[in-house]
This record gives sequence, structure tokens and C-alpha cells, in this order.
Amino acid sequence: MKQKNIESALKSNEEAFKIIFENTSLGIYIADINGNILDANKTLLELLASPSLEATKKINLLKFQPLIDNGYSELFKTCIKNKETMSFEIKYQSLWGKELIYFVHLVPKLDVNKNIMYIYTIMNDITKQKNKEEEEMKNQKLKSIGLLAGGIAHDFNNLLNGLFGNLSLMKYTIEENHPALDLLESAELSIERAKSLTKQLLIFSKGGEPILSTVSMDSFIKEIVLFHLAGSNVKPVFKIDKDIKVIKADKGQVEQVISNIVINAIQAMPNGGMLYVSLSNTSLHANNAINLNTGEYLEISIKDTGIGISKENLQSIFDPYFTTKGQGNGLGLATSYGIINKHKGTIIVDSEIGKYTKFTIYLPVIKNPPLVTNKLNEIIKKNNSKNISKLNILIMDDEYIIRELLTKMLDFLGHKVTTTSKGEEAIDEYSKSITNNKKFDLIISDLTVPGGLGGKEMLKKILEINSDVYCIVSSGYSNDPIMANYQEYGFVGALEKPYTIDMLKKAIDKVFIK
Repeated sequence: MKQKNIESALKSNEEAFKIIFENTSLGIYIADINGNILDANKTLLELLASPSLEATKKINLLKFQPLIDNGYSELFKTCIKNKETMSFEIKYQSLWGKELIYFVHLVPKLDVNKNIMYIYTIMNDITKQKNKEEEEMKNQKLKSIGLLAGGIAHDFNNLLNGLFGNLSLMKYTIEENHPALDLLESAELSIERAKSLTKQLLIFSKGGEPILSTVSMDSFIKEIVLFHLAGSNVKPVFKIDKDIKVIKADKGQVEQVISNIVINAIQAMPNGGMLYVSLSNTSLHANNAINLNTGEYLEISIKDTGIGISKENLQSIFDPYFTTKGQGNGLGLATSYGIINKHKGTIIVDSEIGKYTKFTIYLPVIKNPPLVTNKLNEIIKKNNSKNISKLNILIMDDEYIIRELLTKMLDFLGHKVTTTSKGEEAIDEYSKSITNNKKFDLIISDLTVPGGLGGKEMLKKILEINSDVYCIVSSGYSNDPIMANYQEYGFVGALEKPYTIDMLKKAIDKVFIK
């Protein structure tokens, strides 16, 4: 009776093992010490895209070619030699060319004499998990770079503002045909390029937000592509589905992304080629391969027929300052990645040397586009008849060079100026102007002041004194949320540093002239 109970228990255990073996989500196979597969479950067959168990049994693990990492055979031998369980990751090239990552356990089964009878191998597909980890690491890297880049760009913009503003002011103080005019304009163009560089750096800055509006990409993308291809020997081919849904995006930033990709494509096809551009609506479900939230997306595809990108470089293509070109700063694609990421989308790249490079962008769409309202008109309800050539203006900026520059510019434009270096001083000056019945017509305020009240906090307190306040916010952090949505914080305009006297005048005119 005892023997029968033992046999029954063994049979029951065997049946239980068989159920688990056949129905688990893990790939399992059994191999001998020579690397020959003896048995495999259906999950393993699916993981290897094997047509049958018979075909799988023909595989020798010590000579398995689809494995990208040939170290597998050495690990298999080590497992046999040490007679111990081993765990490791391997990369696998599937039959359809996709690179997969598996976590593998090799478990030797020993007999009573501690000789290996066979080896259980358990494989778990961790491709999505690893891709997600790499994506998080990439985002963390961008965030770390952003902390440094944002601070540098802000300080650099303040220095540029002194140069840019004084050069523009100088143009108004010399004769029209003076030979120095050409030199000044050349210097301004150089500063414009420097300004563009700092703007790219600010894409990485902490808290930077795009200025969102409703954007229809179908005609917009054609304009961008055709503009850059003009005069080149690259031919565009557009494929745009009907009823393309609109997105909520920063039009300027999205244009920058498309421009970066198209320019790279042109450079990758020095002898000419084709550029295939497509737009389509797509739906992403839970646990999708690109780790985006479930929902409706616009898929933008841009594919060239150029020289391609090596697999080694493909891993670093979106890293800040990475470039394979003799010239360039390596910020173009890193900037593009940061922009799309802040739009709650993603950008991926696929390439084959000598054949093509394809960028695919996913951006969330909006089902019911909101009506666009001009909040500025709600804020500015009067003072439109004011003589804007003689305004009483209060300046708040912690940088001495900026205060001096603004004073010169505004004085040149015919305005009366009072300057302060921090929010507390500005509040005091404004209170005095109310008491003396000489209220300031306009405040131009810096956004960030180390060790004192910045523009946001300052304006909040001044609004408590008088709700009828006109304040333009100015900052070198052009991508700060307040600069992007200044109306929501009570400001009537935003002035991005560095600026010229013409930009300053335009910002003031916008407040007082409809």
C-alpha cells in the first residue's frame, strides 16, 4: 500500500509538472550536457518563432546562431562544469529581425551520484522591461543635463542681452550710411545664432514647458519639408491619410523637430535620394512596445534613403552633444527628443547602413479641439488711448547691466524710468507711486531673482495694492511655464532675453495698442 501511495504521488507530481510546463508564460526547454534540446514547451517555441518541437530539437545550444551574445555557449559549459544554477541575460535576433532580450535560468538536474542528467532552462522575455528602463535612464540623463544647461543658458542670455541690446541701440545713434552699420548687423546675426543655441539648451531646463495650441499637421509638415528641400537634390514623397486628427502642441518646437530630422536626412544623402513623409492616425493600447499611455496618437514617419546609422551609434543618437559630423554641436536630435517627450509623446529611430534611416514620432491627438481665446484682450481692457511715447515705467531686474540697458533703451524711446533690483524694492516703489498719485503705467520685471522676490511673487503682492496693473515679464528662461502662459499669472506680455530695442518697443506697443 505504501509503495502504491508513493507511485501515485509521483504520478500526480509528474502530471502537475506537465500542466505547469505546458501552460506557463515562461519559455522552458530541457537539454542534455551536449547542448541538444530534448523537450520544449509551447511558450518556448513562440519565443524562438520555431515552427515545431521537432525543428527545435535540431537546435544545438552550443552552436545557436540567432543568439546575438555568443557568450551563451560559454555560460552553458560553465553551468555543466560547476553543476550550479546560473542566471543571466541574453540578446536574441528573431527570424523577423527584431532584437529581443531574455532573462535565462540554467538549472542542472543531478542524479544520486551528483552527475548531470539534463539541464532545465527557463527563459523570460524582458524586452519591454529593459526598453522601459533604458527610456527612464535616457530621461534621467536629459534631466541631469538640463539642470546644468538651464542655469548656463539663463546666465548666458543675460550677458547676450547686454550685447544684443546695446548693438541694436547703437544702430539708431549712427548715420544711416555709416560703414559700421554692416559690422553691427553682422554682430547681431552672430548673437542670433548664440541665442538659438541657448534656446536649444533651455529645452533641457527643469520645468520647461511648450506653449501649446491646436496644430493641424497635414499642411504644416509639407511646408516645413518643402522649405528645407528647396534647391536640394532630394525628392519628397508624401503619404497623408484622410481626416488626420489635430494635436495640441508648441508649433515652433514641433517645427524645430521636423526641421532637425529633414536637415539630417539631406546631409545623409549628398548625392540625392528620396524622403518619404507620412502622417496617420493610430491607437495605442496598454503595455504597448513604445511605453506610451493608452490613447489616440498622430504617427509621423520620415524616412530617407541615405547612408544610414550604425547600430553602435543608434544607441546614442538622442544623447546630448553626441554627433558623428565634422561640424555641429550634437544638440539637434537631443533637443528633438526633449521636445517630443515634453509633449507626452515619443520619437524612435530605425536604420540600416547604406539603405535608410527612419524616424517615427508619436504625439497625442485631441478629440475635440478647444476654441482659441485671446486672454490678453480680457486682461487689457483700457489705457489703449494712452500716449505710449511718454510712459512712466518701473524696472525690476537683479542684473545691473540689464537695468542700465533698459534705462538707455526706454529713455531713447521717450519714457521715464525707475529701476529696482528685487521684488521687495519694486513693491515699495509702486506703493509710493500710488501714494504720490504718480502711478506707474507699466512694469517690466525679471522672472527670477536669487535671494529676493521674483516677478511672479512681486506681481501677486502689487495686484493686492492695485488690480489695474500692467506688467511684462522678462526672462532668459524662455521655456519656463510662466513665460509660456504668462496671462495666467497676471502678466500682460512676455519679453524673452536677449532682446533688441525693436523687440522691446514691440512688446510695449502690444500692451497699449490693439
